[in-house]
Amino acid sequence: MTSIVRLLEKHKKEFSELINTKLLQNLESVGLLSSEDKRILEEAGSPAKCVDGLISIISRKGYPAFQDLCLSLETICPHLLTKFALDIAGKFGFK
Repeated sequence: MTSIVRLLEKHKKEFSELINTKLLQNLESVGLLSSEDKRILEEAGSPAKCVDGLISIISRKGYPAFQDLCLSLETICPHLLTKFALDIAGKFGFK
């Protein structure tokens, strides 16, 4: 799970830009976020704090939560999902 957290941390800036999109709503609808999680993230005070909270939730919930995030990104922000794939491919020497 630490490699997933590192991947998310690496792309924190892009996540900060997504926080004002439908990402949180989508993550709630797929069950990754509870309504309480979503409320806390929305009230975090800054996009950076919201992203930190989201990364924490994903880290706590494990790989299935990362999969849900990726599925949400597929419709909301496919270019970030592509960056994930390229980073993972580079890590394993696929070029």
